[in-house]
Amino acid sequence: MNDHIDELLHRNLQNVFGEGDAARRRAAIDELYTEDCILEVPPGTFVGREAVDKFAGDLRATHPHFVYTPHGKATGLGPIGNHKAGAHGLKVHTTLGVTVEGVPLGILYQEIEARVDKLRGLTRNQKKQQIKKTAVWEKESMRWIRSLERTIEYCSSLDEGKKERSPLVVTVADRESDIFDLLVVAQHKKAAYLVRANQDRLVLDEEQRQLWGVLEAAEAAGCYTVTVQNKKKGKSKGAATRQAKLEVRYVEDVVLKPTRRKAEFRVEGWFWSITTTVMSRSMP
Repeated sequence: MNDHIDELLHRNLQNVFGEGDAARRRAAIDELYTEDCILEVPPGTFVGREAVDKFAGDLRATHPHFVYTPHGKATGLGPIGNHKAGAHGLKVHTTLGVTVEGVPLGILYQEIEARVDKLRGLTRNQKKQQIKKTAVWEKESMRWIRSLERTIEYCSSLDEGKKERSPLVVTVADRESDIFDLLVVAQHKKAAYLVRANQDRLVLDEEQRQLWGVLEAAEAAGCYTVTVQNKKKGKSKGAATRQAKLEVRYVEDVVLKPTRRKAEFRVEGWFWSITTTVMSRSMP
């Protein structure tokens, strides 16, 4: 089926829109198009073989010496998304500068690359083991560290020749950036950052607790109640809204201990969390 469609599209390109001889073009249109055909193109809508023939002829007359060829297969792309989709493209990692009011200032740094999936075909456990063996500078996650370093370099260039320092720049990143090496680099370069935590890291204290447990044990610093609309479709469409209680907890001067690195590679900082509790349901 796909081969047949490809053949029809190719013949339409070559024998109709790429054909300079009016008689041969009309013969191809009679073969490929129905009498009540409809052609939708940017200049408008053309109905019937006569209208298609005139449009194709007028278009061809604007560049009679052009040779039409179909698009070649894209090359240099890598897998994106999940393997089941089979999609290919380019991975774009952008560092965007914005003000505290959310006004975009521009792109500070950007990486565009074709992903090379070296883990395809491995089991989940094999992937974990391979990732542990791979040095950080060989991982895709290194892009977060490069983005941080470029941001620091850019901000430092703004301070050159000025008596007053530029405003504080805070790097904000999603939980994919919760990499211990990134935290170490930021601490070493005295860079401010806000990272959405993804790893329940080991805390360096007498009890050797985990970070999530330390935050859960902390006293709530603030509380806020919000109403959440139910967006589910189907049978539950139009069901109850939810009242959610948000609590903010934080701990300061916490030291995170690396699990696979020397003790001197440790991170000190403030850590906070938002916990959600569904309080009640109410019908609309």
